Amino acid sequence: MTELKADELPLTEPDDAGRLWHRVKTRWELVALLGILVVGIPAITWLPEKMVQRVYRGDRSRESGNEYAKLVDDYRKTLVQIIGGAFLLYTLYLTQRRTKAAEETLRTTHRSLELTRKSLEVTRETQITDRFTKAVAQLGATDSQGKKQLEIRFGGIYALERIAKDSPDDHWPIMEILTAYVRQNAPWREPANPQEATNKVDEEIPELEKDIQAVLTVIGRRKRESDKGRLDLSNVDLRRADVREAHLEEAKLWGAHLEKADLWGAHLEEAWLLQPQIDGAIGNHETKLPLGLTYPEHWLWERRSNSWAASIDEQ
Repeated sequence: MTELKADELPLTEPDDAGRLWHRVKTRWELVALLGILVVGIPAITWLPEKMVQRVYRGDRSRESGNEYAKLVDDYRKTLVQIIGGAFLLYTLYLTQRRTKAAEETLRTTHRSLELTRKSLEVTRETQITDRFTKAVAQLGATDSQGKKQLEIRFGGIYALERIAKDSPDDHWPIMEILTAYVRQNAPWREPANPQEATNKVDEEIPELEKDIQAVLTVIGRRKRESDKGRLDLSNVDLRRADVREAHLEEAKLWGAHLEKADLWGAHLEEAWLLQPQIDGAIGNHETKLPLGLTYPEHWLWERRSNSWAASIDEQ
């Protein structure tokens, strides 16, 4: 579980002193703006004429006429430009401060979002860990008499499948757990009398246990792009298993017994298999075999039989 560092703790609202200082700064900005207006407007109206009168104090004869009015107007324009420039500089200063404040707000928001993302990630990892632990525990569920509780085991198997889809990092560990479950619960056991076992008819081959079949179904439809190795299904009893269209590429199947296993459309490219294992299984021309292995004769006969039956149906 990921721990948050001290500098990653959630940001708190500004304290009372900070809010007070912000209000004081805002008020001073308003006072300064009002001061410019209060001082500037009377100054523009009254100060230019006073300045011209001071200039013409020594020569009263020049105080009349257009020259006097033009000089007052020039002084007023100059004063307007000075006050307007000061107002523009102050406006730029306020804009720069607001821009800086907006940037700081964006940085704060980004840090908060990043912290939220990390918190959600930690929560998600914790939930996945809890689900993983509970699902693995369900694989060993038994009743008071030691018999398998299949409904609980099914829940664990399919819960692990869901976790493998939701969390690619957990995909391969889950596949290893499921293959280990098959090896533990369906190992191949040599019969006490091999000759007698060879003479048994097909009907005497037991049905595959349902939990083992559920695991094989999950393994067969997994997302292969998340695999990090070869599936280990060596030395297991998979007689009468249904692995139609299952993806078992590169799987370790040394010593696995596949008598009457349904391999129709299964993908067995580069799997570790021998020809005798294939000969006892059921398959068709869509089954992908490893290099060096050939389709058994009865597979080809089944294909021809199916084609003949299909042609009869069309007629």
